Amino acid sequence: MSDFKPHLNLLINEFDEGDRFVNYAEFIYCLRGTLSPERVAVLNNIFNQLDTENKQEIQISELLEKINRTPTLPIEEMKKAVDLYCQFQGINDGVFTPEDFEDFFGFVGVYFKNDEDFRAEILKIFSE
Repeated sequence: MSDFKPHLNLLINEFDEGDRFVNYAEFIYCLRGTLSPERVAVLNNIFNQLDTENKQEIQISELLEKINRTPTLPIEEMKKAVDLYCQFQGINDGVFTPEDFEDFFGFVGVYFKNDEDFRAEILKIFSE
């Protein structure tokens, strides 16, 4: 454990909010990296399909309704992820902009091992 301590201190120093605790959401958010062009293209296409009124925003509740119809994604976990993301980003108006949508799925996208798995799951969620 002592070999790990310098790394742990580095991590805490980087993500500490003054209480010697690491904010898990911030930590995961920073790990996500940049979305590949393939993922961005899929997300832009899906967002445009959901934004039927071309307002450049979609209701988060409608997004969760779509996710709820997908048996492969546990809705309670996705609700928690959305809530955590909204809290982290200060979103309190109930809508995602295209940037929020892309950023959120970049946030949860760390759980997909490759672009093909990501694309397949996202298309499964949003295909009608």
